[in-house]
Amino acid sequence: WSKYFFCALFFVTSVLNISCVKENKTSLKKNLIEDDLGNLIEFKKIPQRIISAAPNLTEILFKLGLRNKIIGRTSYCNFPPEAESKEIIGDMLNLNFEKILELKPDLLLMTVEGNAKDSYDKLISLGVKVFVSNPRDLEGINKTILDFGKIFNIESVADNLIKNYNLRREKIINLSPGKNRKAMFIVSLIPLMLAGNRTFINEMLTTVGLKNIAGESIVPYPLYNREEVINQNPDFIIIPSRNKIDRKYFLDEYKEWINLKAIRNNRIIVVEPDIFLRPGPRYIEAIEYLSDELKNFMSK
Repeated sequence: WSKYFFCALFFVTSVLNISCVKENKTSLKKNLIEDDLGNLIEFKKIPQRIISAAPNLTEILFKLGLRNKIIGRTSYCNFPPEAESKEIIGDMLNLNFEKILELKPDLLLMTVEGNAKDSYDKLISLGVKVFVSNPRDLEGINKTILDFGKIFNIESVADNLIKNYNLRREKIINLSPGKNRKAMFIVSLIPLMLAGNRTFINEMLTTVGLKNIAGESIVPYPLYNREEVINQNPDFIIIPSRNKIDRKYFLDEYKEWINLKAIRNNRIIVVEPDIFLRPGPRYIEAIEYLSDELKNFMSK
C-alpha cells in the first residue's frame, strides 16, 4: 500500500530544490506575483491555457472553478474525475516537453516537492512560463489558493474559500476530539516511516488534538525502529490505504507491538491516501474525517 504515498503525492528523492535570491518586495506591481521560489512572474493578462504538473495544484484549480482553462495534467492528476479528461503531459518527474510545447500553454504550474529541477530548467529554457508553489503546510496550501486567486483575478473566490476552510478548521480545534492522545501516522510500514515535524500531516494531527509521536523529528518523514514505537506507545495508528487493515496486518510484521495501546484497543484509523497525502484543498475534508473517526472511538 505504501506505493500510494510515493505515487499519489510528491515526497520524492528528486525534487525541484532551487535557491533563489528574493527581489525587493517593494518593487512588486499589480501584475507581478511572487512564486514560492521568490521569482517575480509577470501576468499582463489572465492565463487561458494552463498545464498543472502536480495533483494538488490540479485540485486547487478545479476548486477555484478554473476547469475550462486546464489543457494538460500529469498521469497522477485523477481528482476530480473530470481531470482525467485532460491531456496527459507525463508523470510528475518525467514531463513530456514535446507534448507541452504542442499544447502551447500560457502558464505551467509546478511544485517544489514533486517536480524535478531538471524539468524546471528545461521548461524555462524552452520559454514556457512557469509558476512554482510550495504548499508544505496548511498555511502554504492557503497561500497557493490565494496566489492562484491573484493570477486568475478571482481573489474574492479564493478569499471566500479560505474563510470557509478556516471556520471549519477552527470548529475542530475547539472541539479537540483527540484530547492530546498519542498517535502515529504511518507512510510506509517497511521500512517504518512516519509523518513527522514540518509536514502538513503533522498539522492535521495536532488540529484534531492528537500528539504526534514523531512530531519533534528533525526530518519531515523520519524512519523509526520498532522499539521506538513501543517506547512511545501510541493510542492511535493512522495509516493511508485503500485496503482493509486490522491488528493482524501490523502484528504479522511487528509481533512485539501486541501490547501497544493502539493495537490492544484496536484503535486503527484507515484513511484515503489521495485525500491525506496531497497538500491541497481536500485537507479540510481530511481533518473533518479524522475528527469524526476520533469522536466515534471516544464514544465507545
